[in-house]
This record gives sequence, C-alpha cells and structure tokens, in this order.
Amino acid sequence: MLISIAVVIILAAVFLLYWSGSQLQPKSKYANEVLVGNEALLVINNGASERMFKGGVADGATVTDILQAASLAGKFDFSADSEIHSLDGLPANGNKKWQCYLNNQLIKDDLSKETIHPQDRVLCEYK
Repeated sequence: MLISIAVVIILAAVFLLYWSGSQLQPKSKYANEVLVGNEALLVINNGASERMFKGGVADGATVTDILQAASLAGKFDFSADSEIHSLDGLPANGNKKWQCYLNNQLIKDDLSKETIHPQDRVLCEYK
C-alpha cells in the first residue's frame, strides 16, 4: 500500500513538471513576467537573444500595432502586413520566418487582425 502511494505521488510530480513546462511553450525567459492592469507583454526572440516590451494596450490594438510601437521604442526596423516580412534586420525567407504566438498559441491568421487584450502575452520567434 505504501509503495502504491509513493508511485502515485511520483507520477503526479512528473505530470506537474511536464504540464508546467508545456504551459511555457514556446519558452521565454520572460514567461513569468508579472502584468498589471491593462498591460500586455511582447517578446521578440531572434534566435540569439530576446527583447521584452511591456505596456498598456489600447482598445482594438493588434499584434501588428504592438510590433510597430515596439519598433519605435526599441529603435529597430519592422515590416509586415498579414505576416512579418522583416523584424530587427531579419527577413522572412525560404529558410527562416517569423512566427508569433498569442498566449502560447501559434497565430495562424492575419497579424493585423489579431486583437490584443490586457494581460495578453505575445512572443515572436525567428525560426
């Protein structure tokens, strides 16, 4: 009986470790950044480093809008319409492209139509 309880506890611990890790996919060192009020988080991962931008969200703001605002604040280039063509000097091409996630879900549709809300987390990765 004691062995059965120990096995259940170990299995539960393994499940919790796996589950907590999968909730952070894709991983970012800013995954646990605290957001307050109407703040949203944008993380840009170019494959070598990450940049984080955090701030209030205007009603109706889209992923494209917050990327544009971040490019002005962070002083980097940005070109997009429904998808990112170039970000921080890294172009989308046959080998690599920019992929964005909203609250850990891959954005498959038009970035200029994906609305951001307070407490949202956006991660854009170059891969």
